[in-house]
Amino acid sequence: MFRQPSQKSKPSAIEIELTDVRFQLEGVPFAGIPMFVERNTQRLIFLPTEWMAYLAVTSGRVGSILTLKAYAHDLCAYLRFALSRQFDWKSPTEEFIGVYGKQLQRREERSTLSNEP
Repeated sequence: MFRQPSQKSKPSAIEIELTDVRFQLEGVPFAGIPMFVERNTQRLIFLPTEWMAYLAVTSGRVGSILTLKAYAHDLCAYLRFALSRQFDWKSPTEEFIGVYGKQLQRREERSTLSNEP
């Protein structure tokens, strides 16, 4: 069962920080790679950050920094949703993905309704 965030609990404090030219892999600078950081502790959340670096540097599948930022934004939303419900985001179940999918669908429906003339 998934826990709804209580009124006492604070939203998950995850931020996206972008690397600058000081971030280097094998001596090559890579600016603009999204890194996921816990706001209160400034601790790097390694796996999502590693995936962003992989997409930007190794796979060569992301040709635009804007695409990479969009991926980071969506992944950050998922992490915040999971952590706000005290769910292990590294081990998603079908049930959890269904709950998250419903939340995305409701958000899209609200967005569509607010944009109608």
